Amino acid sequence: MRTCVFSGTFDPFTLGHLDVLKRAAATFDHVVVGIFINLNKVNVFTEGERKALIEQAAAEAGVKNVTVTVFHGMQVELCRAYGARVIVRGLRSTADLLYEQQMAVVNRMLDPEIDTVFFVSDPVYGHLSSSIVREAAAFGGDISQMVPKGQAKFISERLLKK
Repeated sequence: MRTCVFSGTFDPFTLGHLDVLKRAAATFDHVVVGIFINLNKVNVFTEGERKALIEQAAAEAGVKNVTVTVFHGMQVELCRAYGARVIVRGLRSTADLLYEQQMAVVNRMLDPEIDTVFFVSDPVYGHLSSSIVREAAAFGGDISQMVPKGQAKFISERLLKK
């Protein structure tokens, strides 16, 4: 079975993330979505909320070959835990490429058995990021075309309280 890891903070999970997840799920037998805990970042949504939102989005999109998990540590450790030999990353721009290329090289140095595969963003989602969604929602903007179906209200209500 070909398993890949798709990780990020997903605070919140966007339609761009869902696009990458669907494409990874069509390419690999199993996708492990790893919710990365970044100790340098204060998240708006709890680990449990992010996990639930991603599972809901995957189910509504008909993506069945996915496991969502929270992890503390390096991507290569998550890969080893699930027997994955591929890390999937989405690219929106050349700025993403420079950063992701650096991370791919470091991950390969940490474990030469693990490769990174890049999915270039669908142009419809190339502008999306979790931080843009958070900012738009915090100012009362309509984020329904930025996040998976049915999640805009929950996300906006949380951010408007801040």
